[in-house]
Amino acid sequence: MTYEELGAIEDPTDLTNIGCLSPMLVAYVVRTEQLHSRFAGVAFRDLLNAINNAVTMVPWSAEAVQQAVTEERNPDVDAYLDHLHVFISAALRPH
Repeated sequence: MTYEELGAIEDPTDLTNIGCLSPMLVAYVVRTEQLHSRFAGVAFRDLLNAINNAVTMVPWSAEAVQQAVTEERNPDVDAYLDHLHVFISAALRPH
């Protein structure tokens, strides 16, 4: 799968049925055209793995998750991504 394929998933149920938060958040940044400003140059699988690691560090709100599968940009989701940023960056750094 690619960023574009994930972002093209239109049915929110398809995203929520995946059972992980990372595909929902990646699809959100693709659909809201934030991918390059937030995660320029990061490989698809690397970003999914980094988000999977980061979400264990920052509690998510049900509101942010519900809004992550919508087509519009949402301040709750953006704020959650902002909080995740330091942990995502750490997960992407070579160890």
